[in-house]
Amino acid sequence: MKTRFFSARERVLSESYGEGGIGTLGEKLVHKVLKYCIEPVEEYHERTLFGSVADIFDGERVVEIQTRSFIKLLPKLRKFLPHYPVKVVYPLIRERKIRYFNRETGEISPPRKSPRKGRLSDALVEISAVREFVGNERFSVDIVILDAEEYRRAGGVARGRRARENKLQIIPTDIIDTVELRSREDYRCLMPEGLADTFVADELYKALGLRGRGAYFALDFLREVGFIRQIGKRGRAFLYEKVRDEN
Repeated sequence: MKTRFFSARERVLSESYGEGGIGTLGEKLVHKVLKYCIEPVEEYHERTLFGSVADIFDGERVVEIQTRSFIKLLPKLRKFLPHYPVKVVYPLIRERKIRYFNRETGEISPPRKSPRKGRLSDALVEISAVREFVGNERFSVDIVILDAEEYRRAGGVARGRRARENKLQIIPTDIIDTVELRSREDYRCLMPEGLADTFVADELYKALGLRGRGAYFALDFLREVGFIRQIGKRGRAFLYEKVRDEN
């Protein structure tokens, strides 16, 4: 897999930089590199199927590479799954280095390591959006764990929406592992580390590093697939416990 990854990365970067460099890159590089890594034959890319465009379709299976907003996949999955197996590939950045790009001078800053590391549980909110297919024998998810460099516009550190606007591109630098989710039980690996056997919702949200609607969706998904259950109350908060794998 590493050989195919680095071959795809070299191919995509050589084509992309020929178009003008960091500041003018079009299709997201993580998506594009993984597309060529999974299927080097371009003939199978961007194929129209049942009125929708599949990232990869080789006549026997569909592969969709989705970095975020899994909810957007629902119409495609409902069309494709009755006819073909569908694999959703979710790239998860384990470690990233931040670099700043100056559009005027073309200068790129030395890399600075981000303190935050990606965890499997980071995929929980996205996967909760496609919960109706978890356990379907035609449906699977591959979490592809990558290291990457993130390029931002030079001009200071920003938070929230402004930080997203400053982000120019993420360039994958290495592939670390692939976690395959096939059966319902496989999804248990998305449970956050460090969570006690019994807990209230706020403790789960803290372990996941989530808040708002995403936090609720994660809890609801874990409850629906049977990895946690409500057992009472602690004060005014609902109390939950982990459900052990009986196998």
